[in-house]
Amino acid sequence: PLHVLLEKTSDWDKDERYMATNDLCSILSKDQKLTEEMEKKICAAVLKQLDDPSNDVQSVAVKCLSIVLKKVNQTQIGEVCTKLCSLILDGGKDALRDIYSIALRGLITDVPDTMGTLVSDLLTSRLLSGMVRAGSDDIKRECIDNMTELLKRFGHLNECDHVDIMNIVTKQLEHEKAILRKRSANCVGALAVVSSDALLNQLVTALLDQIALSEGKSAVHTRMLIQTIGTISRTVGYRLGRHLPRIVPLFLRFCGDASDESQQTDEANELRESCFPGLESFVHTCPREVEEFLPQI
Repeated sequence: PLHVLLEKTSDWDKDERYMATNDLCSILSKDQKLTEEMEKKICAAVLKQLDDPSNDVQSVAVKCLSIVLKKVNQTQIGEVCTKLCSLILDGGKDALRDIYSIALRGLITDVPDTMGTLVSDLLTSRLLSGMVRAGSDDIKRECIDNMTELLKRFGHLNECDHVDIMNIVTKQLEHEKAILRKRSANCVGALAVVSSDALLNQLVTALLDQIALSEGKSAVHTRMLIQTIGTISRTVGYRLGRHLPRIVPLFLRFCGDASDESQQTDEANELRESCFPGLESFVHTCPREVEEFLPQI
């Protein structure tokens, strides 16, 4: 019975805890009806196991949570959502933050479509606050990753926050850590897909302005901005067509002159390498708009 398994999830023996949670997964995978009280107890037990000393128990708890979230009501999903987010932002131990984040990404991916508005409302502002907070880069990274998943699944539901998301995430493209710059570029790509045409134009114009300002300064920052434009091109396709008259000449200028010895530095080569995938993407996704630039490309 469920109440016996729930008791065993707190057993002193990690093998017992693991088996109990695994059995719970099996039972919940079947068409098992739960009372509201039982839903609460199961959610509490599984959330507690995300802190378990055993990695195996943590892993099975993440798996169990993804099954539980398909069975429980809106109140429980809201509570789990809030709890996981607060563990990432405030409460949890640093070593467990990636476990909480995996669980939250699982929640975003697995909850029923009908819960999208609730999840989006609960998470958007909290994740944004984690990105702007001074201090832990790990927290920023997990918030950016979860925002990317949220935009992919429910980005059409938090439209009123798209401008804030754009401003905050594009700021992270300047971060000193490469991993945060890369994750931010992925997030910008996910945002571009669900952006209105007006916001997409604003986003691309802002990035191009930053590229123009960065010229002759930080090659790392310029490269990241160019890679972000390439990411956007791959995610939005033909919608980028109207910007090609400004983008393509800029990319070609950064490719430089192959016969100029002074441009054969590692830095210049890395910049070129960042431009090529973007140019390739424009040819694939905007064939009509790119036609006039094909000879130069």
